[in-house]
Amino acid sequence: MNLTRLLLIKLMFWVSTHAMAFDRQSLTYLAICETAVKTNDKITAKLMAEKLLGIWKNTEVPSEKSRLMSCLEFSEIDYETESISHVALQEVIRKLEQELVEKCEMLLDVKPRAALDIHICRSIWP
Repeated sequence: MNLTRLLLIKLMFWVSTHAMAFDRQSLTYLAICETAVKTNDKITAKLMAEKLLGIWKNTEVPSEKSRLMSCLEFSEIDYETESISHVALQEVIRKLEQELVEKCEMLLDVKPRAALDIHICRSIWP
């Protein structure tokens, strides 16, 4: 535990000359994540990786990017997924809603009682 603390403190105050793309807080998060990776602490690594998630695309320094990628990969966070816009999400929900209405209507034709037992299908009809 003392070795981990010493390493963590050392890494927190170490600032690479190539780290200009990062601010101090990001470097601290990265150092904590690297320590968590070394000690196999997935919870801490995931917490730090979530804080660093938005930075990985903007990192142009290869050494920093590889450190960041290691942290993100260890924490099993899908860092390549683009965020979905709310408009696209609304469109997907509307399509699913239409499919659900169609399925509920089919079930109503086949077995009305079963359709009414399903809360979502029941909410479609007044």
